[in-house]
Amino acid sequence: MRYVLIGSIVLGAILLFLLAAASANTALFSEYYPLLIALNSGLAIGLTVLLVYQLLVLAGQRRRKVFGSLLTFRVLVMFAVVAVLPGALVYTVSVQFLGKSIESWFDVRVDRALEGGLKLGSAVLDSMLLDLKVKAGLMSADLAEIPAQFQAQVIQRMREQVGADGVVLLADDGKLIASASAPSSGAKPLPPAAILLSQVRQNKQYAAVEAGEKGLLMRVIVPVIGASDTRSQRFLQLTHPVPQHLIEATENVRTAFNAYRELSLSREGLKDIYLLTLTLVLLLALLAAIALAFLLSRRLAQPLEVLAESTQAVASGDFSRRAPVTSQDELGLLTHSFNSMTEQLGDARKAAEIHRSELELANAHLSSVLANLSAGVMVFDAAFALHIANPSAAGILRADTGVLLSRAVTAWPQLAEFGAAIREEFANHGESGWQREFNLAEHSATLLIRGSVLPGGGYIVVFDEITQLIAAQRATAWAEVARRVAHE
Repeated sequence: MRYVLIGSIVLGAILLFLLAAASANTALFSEYYPLLIALNSGLAIGLTVLLVYQLLVLAGQRRRKVFGSLLTFRVLVMFAVVAVLPGALVYTVSVQFLGKSIESWFDVRVDRALEGGLKLGSAVLDSMLLDLKVKAGLMSADLAEIPAQFQAQVIQRMREQVGADGVVLLADDGKLIASASAPSSGAKPLPPAAILLSQVRQNKQYAAVEAGEKGLLMRVIVPVIGASDTRSQRFLQLTHPVPQHLIEATENVRTAFNAYRELSLSREGLKDIYLLTLTLVLLLALLAAIALAFLLSRRLAQPLEVLAESTQAVASGDFSRRAPVTSQDELGLLTHSFNSMTEQLGDARKAAEIHRSELELANAHLSSVLANLSAGVMVFDAAFALHIANPSAAGILRADTGVLLSRAVTAWPQLAEFGAAIREEFANHGESGWQREFNLAEHSATLLIRGSVLPGGGYIVVFDEITQLIAAQRATAWAEVARRVAHE
């Protein structure tokens, strides 16, 4: 892309040199005119192909979701807008200045005279058509005052008065009522088409210069409304041929004007070649901006691509990846911050692993302690679901505590009285610890139960069987009683 940018600048310099040389030396321009056309055409095709190729490559990258392609596209659009807006302004001013400069090289008085002749002929036709419209309006007003049954009888006389070549009176449905024509015309005037009558109904009149079989024909159609019957409407058509000498004069002026235009082809060709050159310069500037956009966008996307790869590595659990800091700008600061964040995440992960190991050791130690305790230990959560039970608990209760895990005491399939007693004591004592004896009737055993509320939420119950202890205490008490009786 770097070589493309350099090549574009060189080609632009060549085009500017050719433009300056051709502007300063008309003979040089005329001599190398075909070469300039071929060179400009080749450059235009080459620049267009290169631009389309670059856009296709970028579009392919976007479809493949290549990282950095979206950034390249945005920078490309930004540079294109920055290049197109001033370029379009300069291009517009240059084209206007070029057109005015080339026009000043030629004598425009003949062109204006011929154009004025054409306008004069058009003005004469408009004047004749306006005069015929006035006559049609006067004739329509006169017919409106005459009863409808007598209008057909005065058509010929009125035609002679206004000097029209042909007059036609039509009914509202387009049916011919009467017509009159000059003896020199040699034929009766033709009625208008239905579409023309529709236009008269909408626009109240129709006036135009039409091409006829023998030349140009002026046609005017106006409505005629009788004063005695406003519901009926008739149409009056006046036709008059354009004088042949006026047609010939106008045609001669038009022929001379076209011939002058053909002689001015060299001027138009010069405009075209300058316009083409300016267009190529504008395209070259746009291409250079796009090439620069590609270079800058790739340079911006490269460190971001490295950051993206490092981010993916971190997401997969590799906190050892570090992105190289290649600049001291905002991107370098972002890369340095990312490396610091990755390092902190790695340290946090190591600390978490150490804490987890310590917790596992503590849990193993606690499990070992609970397994070796002679007393039964049960831990409940806040909903009184059994969370932990040591082996001694199963031995003292003479039941399988494994089936009770994760179950609330109210849903125990066995030891329901034991569970109800625990829940009742915690409900009665609240946050305070408690102690009570409980008779395990099905096994004729007496338990001493102690309960406490855990600080983090939940409950712990410690119990032991005191059946033998109570029996020993009773035996000791009876022995003491027997000793005292014997002494007395």
